Amino acid sequence: MKKISIIISLILVIFITSCSNYYYDQEKLNIVTTTTMLEDLANQIGKDKVSVTALMGVGVDPHLYTPKAKDTEALLKSDFVIYNGLHLEGKMVDVLDKLGSSKPVLNIGNDVLLKGTVLSDKTGYDPHIWFDVNNWIIAANSLKDKLIELDSINKDFYELNANNYINKLNDLHEWILNITTTKLTKEERILVTAHDAFSYFGNAYDFEVLSIQGISTVTEASIKDINNIINLIIDNNVNAIFLESSVSSNTIMQVLNGAKAKSHPLILGNLLYSDSLGNGEDSEYINAFKYNVNSIISGLKGEDYEK
Repeated sequence: MKKISIIISLILVIFITSCSNYYYDQEKLNIVTTTTMLEDLANQIGKDKVSVTALMGVGVDPHLYTPKAKDTEALLKSDFVIYNGLHLEGKMVDVLDKLGSSKPVLNIGNDVLLKGTVLSDKTGYDPHIWFDVNNWIIAANSLKDKLIELDSINKDFYELNANNYINKLNDLHEWILNITTTKLTKEERILVTAHDAFSYFGNAYDFEVLSIQGISTVTEASIKDINNIINLIIDNNVNAIFLESSVSSNTIMQVLNGAKAKSHPLILGNLLYSDSLGNGEDSEYINAFKYNVNSIISGLKGEDYEK
């Protein structure tokens, strides 16, 4: 019986190992992030000293994401876990909050809550902190400090990378302020999207932001919500509405069709990155943000924007 038990145990170990999707690099600091935004941040500061795995891929909605067995494996095997917090990772909140007792974790939202701008509504904190570049500078500094704590021998390396990246973030912030105020009048700066991911963008860069759904995509828009948005679009002579890369197009299409039924010439702007970055060069936060801003400007001006 004992021999059979040992054989079964060995089979299970082989099965689990063969099904494993997580690669642990013995030569590097192994980091697991929840989102693509945090994945890019870790790569920008850690560069070749780190191996980074994001649990949520391109186009994945973190509000609705359900953790998988391979996610548990990655979280347990990694050296360090970074997550957004502020309930962005809705169904993973309990797991992530408990990880701190067993390994190093960084809750970026907590640091921004202490040092930056965190918005809220009646449902709680707005987790989409990365849409204010100043908040992302806080995130970069927090990550740099944590990397130095975990890998002090490479302190100078992390400090140099963080300083260079923060300079680029400062340039991005100034570019957004300049181009939005130069290209759009105050009256034109009205952004309509599927869910309320862009309030930080509006607050930082002087846009009025209207959304069909709330902060979380778990909430569903009612017919009343849709009709209210249509009326606001018509009353404010808004030219464009925008889909988001990680959100269903259903409600946006209802608004678009409803406006057209009322003879308002509304166009569908470029797909915006909201809760996820993109592929290629848009897998980097700065490039994705620039793409969003250029798309918003061209859409609101009734123009085509192609990269």
